[in-house]
Amino acid sequence: MDIGCYLRLKKEKIPFVFIDRRIDGIDTDIITTDDFMGAYEATSHFISLGHKKIVLLNGPEYPCSTIEKRIEGYTTALKNNGIKDTKIISLSDKTLDQKKYGYMAIKKYLASGPLDFTAVFAINDSLAIGAYKALVESGARIPEDVAIIGYNDDEMDQYLDVPLTTISQPKYEMGKKSMELLLKRMNDEVVKAGDTYENMVMKPNLIIRKSC
Repeated sequence: MDIGCYLRLKKEKIPFVFIDRRIDGIDTDIITTDDFMGAYEATSHFISLGHKKIVLLNGPEYPCSTIEKRIEGYTTALKNNGIKDTKIISLSDKTLDQKKYGYMAIKKYLASGPLDFTAVFAINDSLAIGAYKALVESGARIPEDVAIIGYNDDEMDQYLDVPLTTISQPKYEMGKKSMELLLKRMNDEVVKAGDTYENMVMKPNLIIRKSC
């Protein structure tokens, strides 16, 4: 949905809740996780394992609030640990297929020169799975040559040949709270001038598997 759709909802007084991201200029209830801290924790985990050449794999929906916070967490973790070499891998071509995007972004990067990183932090798990496939096809071993961390803790992560380390979001709790807020707005508790919307930030967790 573009911003015009949300503005129409606002004009018609139809309540809605943003889950996992915000859009500037649209005031409503928001349920997110701490994307900065999730990315910071993922990057710090790499560093604790001795990695210094850590790249971030960006996604096709950039720019958006979620990705911006994750990039900020990644760069801050590197800076706080004295690592100056930051690198973001992305494609100019856009596709809704996240796995394909991750696969093509890494393939294109590797085609331009030798492997020059030892860890990939992917903005989401689908991108991570695409990167995983591209790296294995290039002859890289996971995690001996390249470690990978994703974000979301998708169900398929644990069924990969090398199960994926990831950042987990409390999806059930986010959905439950979002529905409670939506019902609250629908039941007549209309936000009036001077009232405030709820902005709830939940805690993500690092799920360690075998891809690091």
